[in-house]
Amino acid sequence: MNATGASYELLLANGCRITFGPCDASAAGAVDRFAAVMGLPPCGEAPQIRFSLSSFPDVAPPNGAPCGIPEGAGPEGLFVQLSWMSAAVARKIQDQGGLFLHAGLAERDGRGVALAAPGGMGKTTASRRLPAPWRSLSDDQTLVVFGPDGPLAHPWPTWSRFLDGGTGGAWDVTRYESLEGVFFLQRGGENAVEPVGKAEAAAMIMESTEQMSIFLLRGLPGEEVRRMRTERFASACRLAAGVPTFTLRLTLSGAFWNEIEEALAVPCGCAAVLRSQPMPTAAGGKCV
Repeated sequence: MNATGASYELLLANGCRITFGPCDASAAGAVDRFAAVMGLPPCGEAPQIRFSLSSFPDVAPPNGAPCGIPEGAGPEGLFVQLSWMSAAVARKIQDQGGLFLHAGLAERDGRGVALAAPGGMGKTTASRRLPAPWRSLSDDQTLVVFGPDGPLAHPWPTWSRFLDGGTGGAWDVTRYESLEGVFFLQRGGENAVEPVGKAEAAAMIMESTEQMSIFLLRGLPGEEVRRMRTERFASACRLAAGVPTFTLRLTLSGAFWNEIEEALAVPCGCAAVLRSQPMPTAAGGKCV
């Protein structure tokens, strides 16, 4: 720890590493809270991302400049601070080949699945209904990175839980699972799974990640927005090529997880076949 406060590190499943910390003592408390929510350890290095409290925050500062975060006044203060810092870290992660989905992350026997849907479509409800040995690791956001053997998924916090004095929470963002399937939730009269073709899957994945991009694109010039969307599209195509994608119709009472288990146990080796095919490279040759 230096005079301004502790720095922290996020080590991703693909070996990439993000460090961040306060650039003055006034931001140390907010940075400590952010790191605690994410379950991140301190580090002794100068941070790649430096945060500073500001009355006029800039989430997209010039290279090397501190990232301003709001001072945190009012009932939404903590939520805005945490979301602001999350956006800065997420931008750095995307630059290193990561992809954020508007999806919960669930795991069984070391196999992870993403449950994707827009807000209000049942991600949280479905995540809470999963019985053991299933485990829900997150219910709103999932970070995907690409390892040599395929996509890997980290849980990401549900920042809205800090809105208006909400329940808050903590997520072990350092944890990751092999991503074995992406399931797009739909409401239906019965529980059923249908496979999605690669082209449609890429479009659906792109739409899901665009739902998470509001904070990431704030304050950026047009050419930077286009660059980030191009990178995101390349990663969406790569994920669609590497992981089976399905629509999952589910009811409020049925055992929809049985449909997931059946889809992942298809004897044709669907996941292996998809992963054996060439995948497009993320833009810019980043750390992937």
